[in-house]
Amino acid sequence: MSDQAENNPKSDPWEVTSLKLRRSTRRAVKIYAAEHGKTMQSVLEEALQRLLTERSTK
Repeated sequence: MSDQAENNPKSDPWEVTSLKLRRSTRRAVKIYAAEHGKTMQSVLEEALQRLLTERSTK
C-alpha cells in the first residue's frame, strides 16, 4: 500500500470481510489488543501490513 493511500482514507476505504481463525489465535489477538488499548481490527491490520511490507522488500 502506498503512503498516499494510507494518508487518504477515501482512496482506500475499509471493506468488510470474513475469515476463520483458530480459536487460540483469535484469543491471543484479543488479549494482545486489550493489553495495548487497541482493537483486534487494528492489530490484525498492522500485522498484515508489516508482513506484506517485509515480503515485498525481499
